[in-house]
Amino acid sequence: MLALYWPRKKRLSDFADDESGALNAFVMLLMPLILFSVGLGIDLTKLNAQERYVQGQADLGVLSGLRAATTAEELRDAVRTTVEANDGYDTLPLRDADIVLGTYSHATGFTAADDQLSLVGVDAFEVRVRSEVDFFIIDLFMPPGLKGVQRTAVGQLAPPLVSFALSNCLLSATLLDGVLRPLIGTELDALCQGAAVDVRLTAEEFLGGFATQVELLKPSGSAVTYGDILDTQLPVADVLGAVTGTPVPDTGETMVLADIIYLAPGLRALRAASPLPPIELSVADLAFATAELLTTRVADVGVGLDLGGVGVVDAALTVGDPRQIVLGATPGDPNAVARTAQIQLDLDVIDVAGVFTLRTSIDVAAASATLTDAGNACSKVPGDEVAVFDPVNASLLDFYLEVDVLNLLPQIADPGELAEGLSLIFDRTTERRAFTHAQYQAEEAQEIRPQGFLNDDSITRSLREATSGLLDAVSQTIASENGCNGLLCLVTGVTGTLNALLGQLSSAVDDVFAGLGPAGTLVDEIYGGLVDLNVAVAELELLEVTCGTGRLVK
Repeated sequence: MLALYWPRKKRLSDFADDESGALNAFVMLLMPLILFSVGLGIDLTKLNAQERYVQGQADLGVLSGLRAATTAEELRDAVRTTVEANDGYDTLPLRDADIVLGTYSHATGFTAADDQLSLVGVDAFEVRVRSEVDFFIIDLFMPPGLKGVQRTAVGQLAPPLVSFALSNCLLSATLLDGVLRPLIGTELDALCQGAAVDVRLTAEEFLGGFATQVELLKPSGSAVTYGDILDTQLPVADVLGAVTGTPVPDTGETMVLADIIYLAPGLRALRAASPLPPIELSVADLAFATAELLTTRVADVGVGLDLGGVGVVDAALTVGDPRQIVLGATPGDPNAVARTAQIQLDLDVIDVAGVFTLRTSIDVAAASATLTDAGNACSKVPGDEVAVFDPVNASLLDFYLEVDVLNLLPQIADPGELAEGLSLIFDRTTERRAFTHAQYQAEEAQEIRPQGFLNDDSITRSLREATSGLLDAVSQTIASENGCNGLLCLVTGVTGTLNALLGQLSSAVDDVFAGLGPAGTLVDEIYGGLVDLNVAVAELELLEVTCGTGRLVK
Protein backbone atom coordinates (compact mmCIF):
# COMPACT_ATOMS: atom_id res chain seq x y z
CA MET A 1 0.00 0.00 0.00
CA LEU A 2 2.72 2.36 0.88
CA ALA A 3 4.50 1.62 -2.40
CA LEU A 4 1.52 2.92 -4.40
CA TYR A 5 1.11 6.24 -2.55
CA TRP A 6 4.45 7.94 -3.02
CA PRO A 7 4.59 7.79 -6.80
CA ARG A 8 1.17 9.47 -7.13
CA LYS A 9 2.25 12.21 -4.83
CA LYS A 10 5.40 12.78 -6.89
CA ARG A 11 3.39 13.10 -10.10
CA LEU A 12 1.16 15.78 -8.60
CA SER A 13 4.18 17.68 -7.38
CA ASP A 14 5.84 17.53 -10.79
CA PHE A 15 2.71 18.80 -12.43
CA ALA A 16 2.51 21.69 -10.05
CA ASP A 17 6.13 22.57 -10.65
CA ASP A 18 6.02 22.21 -14.46
CA GLU A 19 6.38 25.73 -16.25
CA SER A 20 7.03 24.62 -19.84
CA GLY A 21 3.83 26.15 -21.27
CA ALA A 22 3.85 29.48 -19.42
CA LEU A 23 6.12 31.29 -21.89
CA ASN A 24 4.11 30.29 -24.90
CA ALA A 25 0.96 31.62 -23.34
CA PHE A 26 2.67 34.93 -22.51
CA VAL A 27 3.93 35.23 -26.04
CA MET A 28 0.48 34.60 -27.39
CA LEU A 29 -0.88 37.33 -25.20
CA LEU A 30 1.82 39.83 -26.39
CA MET A 31 1.85 38.83 -30.06
CA PRO A 32 -0.51 41.62 -31.30
CA LEU A 33 1.61 44.25 -29.60
CA ILE A 34 4.79 42.71 -31.04
CA LEU A 35 3.36 42.67 -34.56
CA PHE A 36 2.12 46.25 -34.18
CA SER A 37 5.55 47.43 -33.03
CA VAL A 38 7.34 45.66 -35.86
CA GLY A 39 4.91 47.03 -38.43
CA LEU A 40 5.15 50.52 -37.00
CA GLY A 41 8.95 50.30 -37.11
CA ILE A 42 8.80 49.21 -40.76
CA ASP A 43 6.39 52.07 -41.53
CA LEU A 44 8.62 54.65 -39.84
CA THR A 45 11.72 53.30 -41.59
CA LYS A 46 9.92 53.42 -44.92
CA LEU A 47 8.61 56.92 -44.18
CA ASN A 48 12.09 58.17 -43.31
CA ALA A 49 13.57 56.68 -46.48
CA GLN A 50 10.79 58.12 -48.64
CA GLU A 51 11.14 61.55 -47.02
CA ARG A 52 14.86 61.55 -47.83
CA TYR A 53 14.11 60.51 -51.39
CA VAL A 54 11.44 63.20 -51.88
CA GLN A 55 13.75 65.84 -50.40
CA GLY A 56 16.49 64.68 -52.79
CA GLN A 57 14.07 64.99 -55.68
CA ALA A 58 13.17 68.53 -54.66
CA ASP A 59 16.87 69.44 -54.41
CA LEU A 60 17.64 67.89 -57.80
CA GLY A 61 14.68 69.71 -59.32
CA VAL A 62 16.01 73.03 -58.00
CA LEU A 63 19.50 72.36 -59.38
CA SER A 64 18.03 71.53 -62.79
CA GLY A 65 15.89 74.66 -62.70
CA LEU A 66 18.89 76.83 -61.88
CA ARG A 67 20.70 75.61 -64.98
CA ALA A 68 17.67 76.23 -67.18
CA ALA A 69 16.50 79.55 -65.75
CA THR A 70 16.08 81.38 -69.05
CA THR A 71 12.29 81.62 -68.99
CA ALA A 72 9.67 80.57 -66.45
CA GLU A 73 8.41 77.87 -68.79
CA GLU A 74 11.85 76.39 -69.41
CA LEU A 75 12.64 76.43 -65.69
CA ARG A 76 9.46 74.50 -64.86
CA ASP A 77 10.04 72.03 -67.70
CA ALA A 78 13.56 71.30 -66.43
CA VAL A 79 12.30 70.71 -62.87
CA ARG A 80 9.53 68.37 -64.03
CA THR A 81 11.85 66.39 -66.31
CA THR A 82 14.33 65.75 -63.50
CA VAL A 83 11.75 64.74 -60.90
CA GLU A 84 9.83 62.47 -63.27
CA ALA A 85 12.99 60.74 -64.48
CA ASN A 86 13.65 59.13 -61.08
CA ASP A 87 11.30 56.32 -60.04
CA GLY A 88 12.67 55.14 -56.73
CA TYR A 89 9.32 56.12 -55.22
CA ASP A 90 6.29 57.28 -57.09
CA THR A 91 5.93 61.05 -56.92
CA LEU A 92 2.84 62.99 -57.86
CA PRO A 93 3.01 65.07 -61.08
CA LEU A 94 4.31 68.57 -60.45
CA ARG A 95 1.74 71.30 -60.96
CA ASP A 96 2.64 74.91 -61.75
CA ALA A 97 1.67 75.65 -58.15
CA ASP A 98 4.43 73.26 -57.03
CA ILE A 99 7.12 75.36 -58.76
CA VAL A 100 6.71 78.85 -57.34
CA LEU A 101 8.68 81.89 -58.52
CA GLY A 102 9.62 84.65 -56.09
CA THR A 103 12.40 86.29 -54.10
CA TYR A 104 14.59 85.15 -51.23
CA SER A 105 16.45 86.85 -48.41
CA HIS A 106 18.02 85.52 -45.24
CA ALA A 107 15.84 87.80 -43.15
CA THR A 108 12.41 86.99 -44.60
CA GLY A 109 12.99 83.68 -46.39
CA PHE A 110 11.13 82.87 -49.60
CA THR A 111 8.35 85.15 -50.83
CA ALA A 112 6.19 84.22 -53.81
CA ALA A 113 5.96 86.72 -56.66
CA ASP A 114 2.65 88.06 -57.94
CA ASP A 115 3.54 87.24 -61.54
CA GLN A 116 4.24 83.52 -61.92
CA LEU A 117 4.68 83.65 -65.71
CA SER A 118 7.87 85.70 -65.97
CA LEU A 119 11.34 85.73 -64.44
CA VAL A 120 11.47 89.53 -64.44
CA GLY A 121 12.09 90.62 -60.85
CA VAL A 122 12.52 86.99 -59.74
CA ASP A 123 15.67 85.89 -57.95
CA ALA A 124 14.53 82.59 -56.43
CA PHE A 125 12.04 79.74 -56.83
CA GLU A 126 10.60 77.03 -54.60
CA VAL A 127 9.99 73.41 -55.64
CA ARG A 128 7.48 71.22 -53.75
CA VAL A 129 7.60 67.47 -54.40
CA ARG A 130 4.83 65.19 -53.10
CA SER A 131 4.63 61.40 -52.85
CA GLU A 132 2.04 59.01 -51.43
CA VAL A 133 3.23 56.42 -48.88
CA ASP A 134 1.84 52.88 -48.43
CA PHE A 135 2.00 51.86 -44.75
CA PHE A 136 1.45 48.55 -43.00
CA ILE A 137 0.13 49.79 -39.69
CA ILE A 138 -0.34 53.54 -40.05
CA ASP A 139 -2.84 52.95 -42.86
CA LEU A 140 -5.22 51.55 -40.24
CA PHE A 141 -5.34 54.84 -38.36
CA MET A 142 -4.71 57.59 -40.96
CA PRO A 143 -7.20 58.86 -43.54
CA PRO A 144 -6.06 58.28 -47.16
CA GLY A 145 -5.66 61.99 -47.90
CA LEU A 146 -3.02 62.42 -45.21
CA LYS A 147 -0.79 59.52 -46.19
CA GLY A 148 1.67 61.58 -48.22
CA VAL A 149 5.12 63.08 -47.98
CA GLN A 150 5.88 66.63 -49.11
CA ARG A 151 9.28 68.30 -49.12
CA THR A 152 10.41 71.67 -50.48
CA ALA A 153 13.66 73.17 -51.72
CA VAL A 154 14.50 76.76 -52.63
CA GLY A 155 17.01 77.85 -55.24
CA GLN A 156 18.40 81.37 -55.49
CA LEU A 157 19.29 82.59 -58.96
CA ALA A 158 22.63 84.30 -59.34
CA PRO A 159 22.04 87.86 -60.55
CA PRO A 160 23.02 88.43 -64.17
CA LEU A 161 25.93 90.75 -64.89
CA VAL A 162 25.69 93.33 -67.67
CA SER A 163 28.51 95.41 -69.14
CA PHE A 164 27.94 98.34 -71.48
CA ALA A 165 29.37 101.64 -72.66
CA LEU A 166 28.53 104.79 -74.57
CA SER A 167 31.11 105.88 -77.10
CA ASN A 168 31.56 108.75 -79.51
CA CYS A 169 34.73 108.04 -81.39
CA LEU A 170 34.25 110.59 -84.18
CA LEU A 171 33.70 113.49 -81.82
CA SER A 172 36.52 112.49 -79.52
CA ALA A 173 38.96 112.07 -82.39
CA THR A 174 38.09 115.55 -83.68
CA LEU A 175 38.27 117.43 -80.42
CA LEU A 176 40.91 115.53 -78.46
CA ASP A 177 43.51 115.31 -81.18
CA GLY A 178 45.66 117.99 -79.53
CA VAL A 179 45.54 116.18 -76.20
CA LEU A 180 46.10 112.58 -77.28
CA ARG A 181 48.43 112.85 -80.27
CA PRO A 182 51.47 114.05 -78.28
CA LEU A 183 50.93 111.24 -75.79
CA ILE A 184 50.31 108.22 -77.98
CA GLY A 185 52.03 109.38 -81.16
CA THR A 186 49.40 108.01 -83.51
CA GLU A 187 46.65 109.26 -85.76
CA LEU A 188 43.38 109.30 -83.83
CA ASP A 189 41.45 108.52 -86.98
CA ALA A 190 43.38 105.27 -87.13
CA LEU A 191 42.42 104.56 -83.53
CA CYS A 192 38.79 105.14 -84.40
CA GLN A 193 39.12 102.77 -87.34
CA GLY A 194 40.68 100.28 -84.98
CA ALA A 195 37.65 100.49 -82.72
CA ALA A 196 35.46 99.82 -85.71
CA VAL A 197 37.22 96.51 -86.37
CA ASP A 198 36.86 95.45 -82.75
CA VAL A 199 40.26 96.12 -81.21
CA ARG A 200 39.62 95.11 -77.61
CA LEU A 201 41.16 94.06 -74.33
CA THR A 202 39.61 91.78 -71.74
CA ALA A 203 38.86 93.49 -68.43
CA GLU A 204 40.88 90.84 -66.61
CA GLU A 205 43.89 91.38 -68.89
CA PHE A 206 43.73 95.17 -68.68
CA LEU A 207 43.18 95.52 -64.92
CA GLY A 208 45.36 92.56 -63.97
CA GLY A 209 48.29 94.18 -65.75
CA PHE A 210 48.50 96.76 -62.95
CA ALA A 211 48.35 94.26 -60.06
CA THR A 212 52.11 94.16 -59.39
CA GLN A 213 52.39 97.93 -59.62
CA VAL A 214 49.54 98.42 -57.13
CA GLU A 215 50.91 95.73 -54.81
CA LEU A 216 54.08 97.77 -54.31
CA LEU A 217 51.96 100.65 -53.04
CA LYS A 218 49.98 98.58 -50.53
CA PRO A 219 51.07 97.35 -47.08
CA SER A 220 53.09 94.14 -47.19
CA GLY A 221 50.96 91.00 -47.17
CA SER A 222 47.74 92.70 -48.30
CA ALA A 223 46.01 91.02 -51.20
CA VAL A 224 45.41 93.30 -54.18
CA THR A 225 41.81 93.39 -55.37
CA TYR A 226 40.40 94.74 -58.61
CA GLY A 227 38.91 97.57 -56.53
CA ASP A 228 42.39 98.48 -55.31
CA ILE A 229 43.58 98.71 -58.90
CA LEU A 230 40.70 100.97 -59.86
CA ASP A 231 41.19 103.27 -56.86
CA THR A 232 44.99 103.71 -57.12
CA GLN A 233 46.59 106.76 -58.71
CA LEU A 234 48.30 105.34 -61.83
CA PRO A 235 50.57 107.15 -64.29
CA VAL A 236 48.66 108.14 -67.41
CA ALA A 237 51.60 106.95 -69.49
CA ASP A 238 51.23 103.43 -68.08
CA VAL A 239 47.49 103.38 -68.73
CA LEU A 240 47.79 104.58 -72.32
CA GLY A 241 50.73 102.24 -72.86
CA ALA A 242 48.61 99.29 -71.74
CA VAL A 243 45.78 100.45 -74.00
CA THR A 244 47.80 101.06 -77.16
CA GLY A 245 50.49 98.43 -76.66
CA THR A 246 53.23 100.99 -77.33
CA PRO A 247 55.43 103.04 -74.96
CA VAL A 248 53.98 106.45 -74.06
CA PRO A 249 56.10 109.36 -72.79
CA ASP A 250 55.66 110.00 -69.08
CA THR A 251 54.27 113.51 -68.57
CA GLY A 252 53.93 113.12 -64.80
CA GLU A 253 50.12 113.04 -65.03
CA THR A 254 48.26 110.45 -62.97
CA MET A 255 44.71 109.17 -63.07
CA VAL A 256 42.29 106.93 -61.19
CA LEU A 257 40.65 104.30 -63.36
CA ALA A 258 37.53 104.31 -61.18
CA ASP A 259 36.74 107.76 -62.65
CA ILE A 260 36.06 106.16 -66.02
CA ILE A 261 35.34 102.49 -65.20
CA TYR A 262 32.51 101.35 -62.96
CA LEU A 263 33.02 97.79 -61.72
CA ALA A 264 30.23 96.11 -59.75
CA PRO A 265 30.92 95.84 -55.98
CA GLY A 266 31.07 92.04 -56.04
CA LEU A 267 33.75 92.08 -58.73
CA ARG A 268 35.70 94.88 -57.07
CA ALA A 269 36.18 92.69 -54.00
CA LEU A 270 37.83 89.86 -55.98
CA ARG A 271 41.57 89.36 -55.72
CA ALA A 272 43.41 90.52 -58.82
CA ALA A 273 44.36 86.94 -59.66
CA SER A 274 40.72 85.81 -59.68
CA PRO A 275 38.97 85.34 -63.03
CA LEU A 276 36.52 87.99 -64.14
CA PRO A 277 33.54 87.40 -66.42
CA PRO A 278 34.53 87.54 -70.11
CA ILE A 279 34.12 91.32 -70.36
CA GLU A 280 35.86 93.14 -73.21
CA LEU A 281 36.85 96.81 -73.36
CA SER A 282 37.22 98.93 -76.47
CA VAL A 283 40.73 100.30 -76.97
CA ALA A 284 39.29 103.53 -78.38
CA ASP A 285 36.92 103.96 -75.42
CA LEU A 286 39.77 103.57 -72.94
CA ALA A 287 42.06 105.99 -74.78
CA PHE A 288 39.45 108.68 -75.28
CA ALA A 289 38.05 108.33 -71.76
CA THR A 290 41.57 108.86 -70.42
CA ALA A 291 42.01 112.01 -72.50
CA GLU A 292 38.58 113.32 -71.50
CA LEU A 293 39.51 112.83 -67.87
CA LEU A 294 42.74 114.78 -68.38
CA THR A 295 40.99 117.73 -70.01
CA THR A 296 38.72 118.23 -67.00
CA ARG A 297 41.81 119.46 -65.14
CA VAL A 298 42.65 122.07 -67.78
CA ALA A 299 40.73 125.33 -67.95
CA ASP A 300 41.43 125.90 -71.66
CA VAL A 301 42.74 123.24 -73.98
CA GLY A 302 43.84 124.80 -77.26
CA VAL A 303 42.02 123.28 -80.21
CA GLY A 304 42.31 124.40 -83.80
CA LEU A 305 38.96 124.28 -85.61
CA ASP A 306 39.37 124.22 -89.39
CA LEU A 307 36.61 126.32 -90.97
CA GLY A 308 37.61 125.93 -94.57
CA GLY A 309 37.93 129.31 -96.27
CA VAL A 310 37.94 131.11 -92.93
CA GLY A 311 41.08 129.30 -91.89
CA VAL A 312 41.79 127.84 -88.49
CA VAL A 313 39.93 129.50 -85.62
CA ASP A 314 41.27 129.15 -82.09
CA ALA A 315 38.83 127.66 -79.61
CA ALA A 316 38.72 126.66 -75.98
CA LEU A 317 37.67 123.11 -75.15
CA THR A 318 36.46 121.88 -71.79
CA VAL A 319 35.25 118.36 -71.03
CA GLY A 320 32.66 118.49 -68.29
CA ASP A 321 31.98 114.78 -67.75
CA PRO A 322 34.31 112.02 -68.94
CA ARG A 323 32.56 108.96 -70.26
CA GLN A 324 32.02 106.04 -67.93
CA ILE A 325 32.31 102.38 -68.88
CA VAL A 326 30.15 100.03 -66.80
CA LEU A 327 31.44 96.50 -66.15
CA GLY A 328 29.65 93.59 -64.49
CA ALA A 329 26.69 95.57 -63.16
CA THR A 330 23.56 93.96 -61.73
CA PRO A 331 20.43 95.16 -63.58
CA GLY A 332 18.70 97.80 -61.49
CA ASP A 333 21.91 99.07 -59.87
CA PRO A 334 21.33 102.86 -59.64
CA ASN A 335 25.05 103.45 -60.24
CA ALA A 336 25.03 101.52 -63.50
CA VAL A 337 25.10 104.60 -65.74
CA ALA A 338 27.31 105.05 -68.81
CA ARG A 339 28.05 108.49 -70.24
CA THR A 340 29.79 110.17 -73.08
CA ALA A 341 31.70 113.37 -72.56
CA GLN A 342 29.74 116.62 -72.39
CA ILE A 343 32.03 118.91 -74.32
CA GLN A 344 31.81 122.69 -74.25
CA LEU A 345 33.36 124.42 -77.24
CA ASP A 346 33.88 128.19 -77.03
CA LEU A 347 34.89 130.03 -80.20
CA ASP A 348 36.83 133.26 -79.92
CA VAL A 349 35.38 136.50 -81.31
CA ILE A 350 35.04 136.21 -85.08
CA ASP A 351 34.86 139.36 -87.16
CA VAL A 352 32.26 138.98 -89.94
CA ALA A 353 32.97 141.29 -92.89
CA GLY A 354 33.76 144.21 -90.58
CA VAL A 355 30.08 144.59 -89.71
CA PHE A 356 29.57 142.52 -86.59
CA THR A 357 31.30 139.93 -84.40
CA LEU A 358 30.12 136.48 -83.33
CA ARG A 359 30.78 134.82 -80.01
CA THR A 360 29.69 131.19 -79.93
CA SER A 361 29.45 128.60 -77.19
CA ILE A 362 28.28 125.10 -77.99
CA ASP A 363 27.70 122.03 -75.85
CA VAL A 364 27.98 118.84 -77.87
CA ALA A 365 27.66 115.10 -77.39
CA ALA A 366 26.02 114.81 -74.00
CA ALA A 367 24.45 111.38 -73.60
CA SER A 368 23.76 108.93 -70.78
CA ALA A 369 22.15 105.50 -70.39
CA THR A 370 20.91 103.87 -67.17
CA LEU A 371 20.56 100.09 -66.85
CA THR A 372 17.25 98.85 -65.40
CA ASP A 373 16.09 95.45 -64.16
CA ALA A 374 13.27 95.23 -66.70
CA GLY A 375 15.04 92.81 -69.06
CA ASN A 376 15.56 89.05 -68.80
CA ALA A 377 19.31 88.75 -69.19
CA CYS A 378 19.26 84.95 -69.08
CA SER A 379 16.79 84.47 -71.91
CA LYS A 380 17.99 82.78 -75.09
CA VAL A 381 14.82 83.60 -77.02
CA PRO A 382 15.89 85.84 -79.97
CA GLY A 383 13.12 88.38 -79.49
CA ASP A 384 13.35 88.67 -75.70
CA GLU A 385 14.88 91.82 -74.19
CA VAL A 386 18.07 90.92 -72.33
CA ALA A 387 19.07 94.47 -71.34
CA VAL A 388 16.85 97.53 -70.95
CA PHE A 389 18.12 101.10 -70.52
CA ASP A 390 15.77 103.74 -69.19
CA PRO A 391 16.19 106.63 -69.32
CA VAL A 392 18.52 107.15 -72.24
CA ASN A 393 19.19 110.87 -72.59
CA ALA A 394 20.86 112.64 -75.48
CA SER A 395 21.53 116.31 -76.12
CA LEU A 396 23.90 116.89 -79.01
CA LEU A 397 23.49 120.63 -79.46
CA ASP A 398 23.02 123.41 -76.93
CA PHE A 399 23.87 126.54 -78.89
CA TYR A 400 24.54 130.09 -77.61
CA LEU A 401 25.21 132.96 -80.00
CA GLU A 402 26.09 136.54 -79.20
CA VAL A 403 26.23 139.32 -81.82
CA ASP A 404 28.00 142.61 -81.29
CA VAL A 405 27.70 145.41 -83.85
CA LEU A 406 30.97 147.15 -84.81
CA ASN A 407 31.93 150.70 -85.81
CA LEU A 408 29.25 152.50 -83.83
CA LEU A 409 30.10 156.08 -82.91
CA PRO A 410 30.27 156.63 -79.14
CA GLN A 411 27.75 159.47 -79.39
CA ILE A 412 25.15 157.09 -80.80
CA ALA A 413 25.29 154.48 -78.08
CA ASP A 414 27.55 152.35 -75.99
CA PRO A 415 28.46 149.39 -78.21
CA GLY A 416 27.95 147.06 -75.27
CA GLU A 417 24.30 148.01 -75.12
CA LEU A 418 23.78 146.71 -78.62
CA ALA A 419 25.22 143.25 -77.93
CA GLU A 420 22.48 140.66 -78.27
CA GLY A 421 22.47 137.03 -77.20
CA LEU A 422 20.40 134.02 -78.22
CA SER A 423 20.20 130.48 -76.83
CA LEU A 424 18.98 127.63 -78.97
CA ILE A 425 18.38 124.45 -77.01
CA PHE A 426 17.25 121.73 -79.32
CA ASP A 427 14.81 119.31 -77.69
CA ARG A 428 16.47 116.78 -75.47
CA THR A 429 15.66 113.18 -76.28
CA THR A 430 14.66 110.93 -73.37
CA GLU A 431 13.65 107.42 -74.27
CA ARG A 432 13.77 103.74 -73.43
CA ARG A 433 16.22 101.52 -75.29
CA ALA A 434 16.43 97.74 -75.18
CA PHE A 435 18.63 95.03 -76.67
CA THR A 436 17.09 91.71 -77.67
CA HIS A 437 19.05 88.49 -77.40
CA ALA A 438 19.41 88.46 -81.20
CA GLN A 439 20.84 91.99 -81.21
CA TYR A 440 23.28 91.09 -78.45
CA GLN A 441 24.43 87.98 -80.32
CA ALA A 442 24.93 90.06 -83.47
CA GLU A 443 26.92 92.66 -81.44
CA GLU A 444 24.69 95.46 -82.70
CA ALA A 445 25.24 98.94 -81.30
CA GLN A 446 22.45 101.52 -81.05
CA GLU A 447 22.84 105.15 -82.06
CA ILE A 448 21.75 107.76 -79.53
CA ARG A 449 20.73 111.15 -80.90
CA PRO A 450 17.98 113.69 -80.25
CA GLN A 451 14.91 113.57 -82.46
CA GLY A 452 14.70 116.18 -85.21
CA PHE A 453 18.36 116.12 -86.28
CA LEU A 454 17.63 114.69 -89.69
CA ASN A 455 20.68 115.85 -91.62
CA ASP A 456 23.52 118.36 -91.69
CA ASP A 457 21.59 120.81 -93.87
CA SER A 458 18.73 121.11 -91.39
CA ILE A 459 21.12 122.00 -88.57
CA THR A 460 23.00 124.56 -90.66
CA ARG A 461 19.74 126.10 -91.83
CA SER A 462 18.45 126.42 -88.27
CA LEU A 463 21.64 128.11 -87.09
CA ARG A 464 21.75 130.40 -90.13
CA GLU A 465 18.16 131.49 -89.58
CA ALA A 466 18.86 132.12 -85.89
CA THR A 467 21.87 134.31 -86.77
CA SER A 468 20.06 136.34 -89.39
CA GLY A 469 17.09 136.79 -87.07
CA LEU A 470 19.37 138.02 -84.31
CA LEU A 471 21.05 140.50 -86.70
CA ASP A 472 17.67 141.74 -87.79
CA ALA A 473 16.68 142.33 -84.16
CA VAL A 474 19.90 144.29 -83.61
CA SER A 475 19.24 146.50 -86.65
CA GLN A 476 15.71 147.23 -85.47
CA THR A 477 17.08 148.16 -82.06
CA ILE A 478 19.50 150.60 -83.67
CA ALA A 479 16.77 152.12 -85.82
CA SER A 480 14.27 152.56 -83.01
CA GLU A 481 16.47 153.55 -80.08
CA ASN A 482 19.37 155.36 -81.64
CA GLY A 483 17.80 157.54 -84.33
CA CYS A 484 18.24 161.31 -84.35
CA ASN A 485 16.52 164.29 -85.89
CA GLY A 486 16.86 168.01 -86.42
CA LEU A 487 19.97 170.11 -86.47
CA LEU A 488 22.01 167.69 -84.31
CA CYS A 489 21.93 165.04 -86.99
CA LEU A 490 22.98 167.49 -89.67
CA VAL A 491 25.80 168.87 -87.55
CA THR A 492 27.26 165.59 -86.36
CA GLY A 493 26.68 163.55 -89.46
CA VAL A 494 25.30 160.76 -87.36
CA THR A 495 22.42 160.12 -89.70
CA GLY A 496 24.68 159.18 -92.57
CA THR A 497 26.76 156.87 -90.41
CA LEU A 498 23.66 155.27 -88.93
CA ASN A 499 22.02 154.76 -92.28
CA ALA A 500 25.21 153.24 -93.69
CA LEU A 501 25.45 150.85 -90.74
CA LEU A 502 21.80 149.84 -91.03
CA GLY A 503 22.31 149.24 -94.73
CA GLN A 504 25.28 146.99 -94.02
CA LEU A 505 23.33 145.08 -91.37
CA SER A 506 20.33 144.69 -93.67
CA SER A 507 22.58 143.31 -96.38
CA ALA A 508 24.25 140.99 -93.89
CA VAL A 509 20.86 139.70 -92.72
CA ASP A 510 19.90 138.84 -96.30
CA ASP A 511 23.29 137.27 -97.01
CA VAL A 512 23.28 135.15 -93.85
CA PHE A 513 19.71 133.99 -94.41
CA ALA A 514 20.36 133.06 -98.04
CA GLY A 515 23.87 131.74 -97.44
CA LEU A 516 25.20 134.13 -100.09
CA GLY A 517 27.68 137.00 -100.19
CA PRO A 518 30.61 137.50 -97.82
CA ALA A 519 28.60 137.34 -94.59
CA GLY A 520 26.44 134.39 -95.62
CA THR A 521 29.37 132.38 -96.94
CA LEU A 522 31.43 133.06 -93.84
CA VAL A 523 28.61 132.07 -91.45
CA ASP A 524 27.94 128.91 -93.44
CA GLU A 525 31.58 127.92 -93.23
CA ILE A 526 31.62 128.53 -89.47
CA TYR A 527 28.49 126.49 -88.87
CA GLY A 528 29.51 123.89 -91.39
CA GLY A 529 32.63 123.20 -89.33
CA LEU A 530 30.58 122.96 -86.15
CA VAL A 531 27.95 120.70 -87.66
CA ASP A 532 30.60 118.03 -88.14
CA LEU A 533 30.81 117.94 -84.35
CA ASN A 534 27.13 118.29 -83.61
CA VAL A 535 26.03 115.32 -85.69
CA ALA A 536 28.59 112.95 -84.20
CA VAL A 537 26.12 110.58 -82.55
CA ALA A 538 26.82 108.42 -79.51
CA GLU A 539 26.67 104.65 -79.71
CA LEU A 540 25.27 102.49 -76.91
CA GLU A 541 27.01 99.14 -76.92
CA LEU A 542 26.10 96.07 -74.90
CA LEU A 543 29.52 94.60 -74.13
CA GLU A 544 28.67 91.45 -72.19
CA VAL A 545 25.76 89.66 -70.53
CA THR A 546 26.66 86.91 -68.07
CA CYS A 547 24.00 84.71 -66.48
CA GLY A 548 25.04 82.77 -63.34
CA THR A 549 23.51 79.44 -62.28
CA GLY A 550 22.78 80.30 -58.67
CA ARG A 551 22.68 77.99 -55.63
CA LEU A 552 20.50 75.80 -53.45
CA VAL A 553 19.70 77.79 -50.30
CA LYS A 554 17.31 75.51 -48.36
